[in-house]
Amino acid sequence: MSSAHVQSDAAILQMLLPSLEAEGFRVFMHPAPSFLPPFMQGYQPDAIVTKGEKKIAIEVTSGSRETGPRLKDLQKMFASHADWELRIIYVPTQQTDQAIPVSPQAVIAENLDRLLTVHDQAGPIPALLTGWSVFEAAARSLTPQALERPQTTGRLLEILASDGAITPDEADELRRIARLRNEAAHGRLDVVVTREQIETLASVIRTLLDLSGSEGGLSA
Repeated sequence: MSSAHVQSDAAILQMLLPSLEAEGFRVFMHPAPSFLPPFMQGYQPDAIVTKGEKKIAIEVTSGSRETGPRLKDLQKMFASHADWELRIIYVPTQQTDQAIPVSPQAVIAENLDRLLTVHDQAGPIPALLTGWSVFEAAARSLTPQALERPQTTGRLLEILASDGAITPDEADELRRIARLRNEAAHGRLDVVVTREQIETLASVIRTLLDLSGSEGGLSA
């Protein structure tokens, strides 16, 4: 059997989209905090779907031991809000999943330095795909224990925001960039990515590298 494969939140949600939309739901992937009701502040679902009065928050999880207590807390949060449903989508993984190694900071910095050149010479989509990869590498360098395994976009930004590594405004912009990245990664080649967005991504990466270098990384 091949090594374990962890499907991304975007891939799982893309699989669910046709059936949800066929049922008449509007789907909002990685919604910004300003789009969420007050009781959800501090929590960012992987998606929310709405149809009339029916509102569902979707959480994609591997269901590992580490996520158990968190899911129980989320279920308690939603229990007192009858107008919302929490729908948990479990993604099967194997216990042999390999942790992703932390890339050397010099390698991350080298790829960061080339990012705008990639944009100017190869185009915005290659720069976006490269930039997001460098962003995840920089985040893992800062919080190696929390990010040793693949995380959903929502969880990744939640971890960085809770550590104070990114601001709320940066988190909102990164969610927008992540949506474009997910669409491009799954074959949509007409997404519009601006140079300013690549510059924003590069700026956040540089901040993460600076924090990682000055603090020696955060534990979790």
